Amino acid sequence: MRDITRAARSILVFVLSTAAGLASAAERWSGTMQLPGGQALDFSVTLESGDDGWIGSIDIPAQGASGLGLSNITRTGTGLSFEIAAVGARFSFTHDGANGNGQLDQSGMTFPGTIMRGPDVADGGVAAPPKTEAKAGGVEETWTGKVTVGPQELGFTAKLAEAEGGGWVGTIEIPLQGVSGLPLQDITRTADRVEFTIAGLGAAFGFDLDGNAGSGALMQGGGSFPGTVELAGGESASAAASARSESMASPSPSPSPSRSSASSASMSG
Repeated sequence: MRDITRAARSILVFVLSTAAGLASAAERWSGTMQLPGGQALDFSVTLESGDDGWIGSIDIPAQGASGLGLSNITRTGTGLSFEIAAVGARFSFTHDGANGNGQLDQSGMTFPGTIMRGPDVADGGVAAPPKTEAKAGGVEETWTGKVTVGPQELGFTAKLAEAEGGGWVGTIEIPLQGVSGLPLQDITRTADRVEFTIAGLGAAFGFDLDGNAGSGALMQGGGSFPGTVELAGGESASAAASARSESMASPSPSPSPSRSSASSASMSG
């Protein structure tokens, strides 16, 4: 009887361990989209099921994208879809659990493609999207700039805001590349420096400031591309700090003379 009980417990432990392993496993999918001109765009996706649904990231080697966050992920027994919201790209596939066909929709165009599931991994390393929010009443800044990439000028707009609990949050827009609202990381803002990164693209922007304008560079893919930046809107961090200091240091205004004092002065004249 004891042997049976031990065996039952062993089976239960095995089942629980297996279930835990499956729950924490991350799915890996790889695929190829067919672009105009016969160009093939390879990608790989890592997906993990979390408390708030699926989270995931995508790697696109040809575009230097690695660990770029995905949104609006839907995973069913026969379907898989996800978006790179900042660039308006939506991938959707039907599959049999191992292989599938589908399409990429972006900028009003549709590109066909295929996808294939690879081996699951114990830890996909997918980071949940940051939940840091802008501080109510905090400083907000809008920086416009451009970097020179070969013969081309790449314009951008970075929107930064003080974050709850300290630090900064922000997004960037790059119209020429169809990028809008892409989250920024590693933001530093001092009186003489502003810098930020787009982690999923391996892109780091850094500018030395002289007042509300500055010059610097975009570092990406081992290259350095010169650029400039200018504060376009909002209250600068240095101006806000200066205003707070002056407000704290300013003496209280003297009380106005009373009516009776004023009357006495005019009568005595």
